[in-house]
Amino acid sequence: MTQEQKEYLASLEEIEVLCVDYDAPYVYRKNGEPAGMLVSMLNDFAEDAGVSMKYTFCQNRDEAEQKLKEKKYDLMLGLSFSSEYCAQIGFVRSKSIIDSNLAYLHRSENNSHEKVAIEKGMENLADTTEFREIVKCDNVMQCMEAVTEGKADYAIGDRSSLEYYMYDTYSTLVTSLISGGT
Repeated sequence: MTQEQKEYLASLEEIEVLCVDYDAPYVYRKNGEPAGMLVSMLNDFAEDAGVSMKYTFCQNRDEAEQKLKEKKYDLMLGLSFSSEYCAQIGFVRSKSIIDSNLAYLHRSENNSHEKVAIEKGMENLADTTEFREIVKCDNVMQCMEAVTEGKADYAIGDRSSLEYYMYDTYSTLVTSLISGGT
């Protein structure tokens, strides 16, 4: 860090982080406490920088967008978003610190390609032209539930998140990689 960045951090008491739940393995709540790979990294950074992190969790994208209007958050985690989406809500999207790929999730016995479930804000990140209907969901869990309940034939999402929840709760579903990264 530059000296200017160090001085700025020293002037802060805490860094306000807005999180949207159900984005494991990156950010989620475990026993009511912030958890996940990004939370671990931020906590390590905060310890080294001598600041504390304050995590505020939302249940979905709409709630997060309302909270962002308060303009009191320094960082946000757990939203799938493009640079275009960030510009719309007045945030700057940083370079990703964890590489990830998009993946399809589906039932192995399903041959239909009628409907696809995708997180709101990710519509422009994946080609959905082969599907007749797009079901927009607040998070990966809702996308998976849409497939499980037959409301969608496929789900598109972050591969790590899909696989985390799939192995945690939806073991009969399968994933296949979509080329390209997020």
